Amino acid sequence: MPNPKTLRLWVLTGSVAAITVTGSIYGAGLKTQSQQSQARKAAQEVPIEARIAGLEQRRAQLVEQKAGLDKKLAEIQARRVSSSNS
Repeated sequence: MPNPKTLRLWVLTGSVAAITVTGSIYGAGLKTQSQQSQARKAAQEVPIEARIAGLEQRRAQLVEQKAGLDKKLAEIQARRVSSSNS
């Protein structure tokens, strides 16, 4: 059986470590919530015209991405048709 002082030391060390980890996780959660609320406030303060411009820009990027994917899909389908005819 371990010495009572040694056992007490291990329990105390484990308790301090657990408290430290729990506090770190809780603090990180609070910081994340704070950042999210600030981001929401900042997004609400942006003028409507700027929001619309940002959405239009994102839409243009998505349409461009879709065109590239459609082209790749057409190439794959053409290869499938040509390989099945051979």
